[in-house]
Amino acid sequence: MHRVSLLLVLALLCATLTRATAVTTPSGSLSGRVVDVHGRPVAGAIVQADESYDQPGFPRRGLVFGGPVRFARGSATTEADGTYVIRGLSPLFYDISLAGPSDLLARTVNMVRVKYGQMARARDLIATHGAPLTGRVLDADTRKPIAGARLRIYGTSRLIVVDADLSGAYKARVLPEGVRMQYDGGHSGYVQALAFGQASFNVPPSGLRNADILVKHAELAKGTAVDETGKPMSGMTVNLFGANTLGTGSTDAEGTFRIWIRPTVPRSEHSNLDPVLVRVETADHTLGVVATVKHYDLLKGRVYTLHSPLKLEVIVKRQDAAPLQGAKVSLASGPSGFRYQTSAAATTDVDGRLRLSVYEGDQPTLAVTCKDYFQRDLGIKLPIVGSAAWKDKVEVEMVKGRRMWSLVVPRPLRL
Repeated sequence: MHRVSLLLVLALLCATLTRATAVTTPSGSLSGRVVDVHGRPVAGAIVQADESYDQPGFPRRGLVFGGPVRFARGSATTEADGTYVIRGLSPLFYDISLAGPSDLLARTVNMVRVKYGQMARARDLIATHGAPLTGRVLDADTRKPIAGARLRIYGTSRLIVVDADLSGAYKARVLPEGVRMQYDGGHSGYVQALAFGQASFNVPPSGLRNADILVKHAELAKGTAVDETGKPMSGMTVNLFGANTLGTGSTDAEGTFRIWIRPTVPRSEHSNLDPVLVRVETADHTLGVVATVKHYDLLKGRVYTLHSPLKLEVIVKRQDAAPLQGAKVSLASGPSGFRYQTSAAATTDVDGRLRLSVYEGDQPTLAVTCKDYFQRDLGIKLPIVGSAAWKDKVEVEMVKGRRMWSLVVPRPLRL
């Protein structure tokens, strides 16, 4: 009996603390108005506030395929006089957009700051029915229509998604501006992840007709892995990294790999496309190779000779030159600014040292982090492994710093 009473008291206490926390949680509000092109209020419109990708004074939150990561958001419906209030927002910068009704569009209002306990005021959203945009979705090789294809339309208003009919024709209404359209699947013969089609158009106020989009099938990347004697290597892990390419596979009994990847436009031996980083290695990381190749060469196929990895010694020190124990060090690789982590984070010993394995031909980025010390998101870019500028030892000096929002404030490291 006493145990049951004690449990009831604890439950009531938890409920009271929860309500108190909910009431005292600091937040702000945001208000504004939706009007038409003549300045008349628009009632019943849905307004949405999304956390801005850029937050001045704080590191960027990161990207995912298709757009930035959105963490905080809120929404409200306009009253008869066109006004709205969005409450309970965290103190951040927000992008304000018109989420509905579907027949109305408005240019997004960016970077509206919300402060603790204050009411922010956003510029008016000017609602309009937009301009007509029509066209067809066609196969890039046969010029045949793709029935039921789905398109995503990006501009300065909200994201618009439309489906083509059985003849491959689509129609939408957009703001009169530059828009970017992207194929997003919707047909069994064109796998979304392995087909590619996009186009950009400038839409005048009167609209735009015959804005066709060409969709290309997947392309086949291929190559052969051999050891230093020329013997084919089977069972090798193959990873492809690039701005427009990302694929994983393995070699067969003849040492050959074939990986379907997203196509690119145009397809030409002399096209100025981003290079692709090819990483081939054994499962136990005792042999491997990293090569940066042109996209066209990736489709033709080439031979990759595997070697034993080289050792990179990293020495991490404090500003007073004393060794820094417990710093986490990892490597990332990838061309044209697209970096992919290629080694698990290792920790420095009592002498501030650790050794990492790197493959010849790679140009890795070294990332060093430690509690209460500054870091760089992209870290330190090293010379190409095995080149004349390559050194098997690198020293990193860490600088004391403070934290904001549990994230370390970025600051360059000094070698």
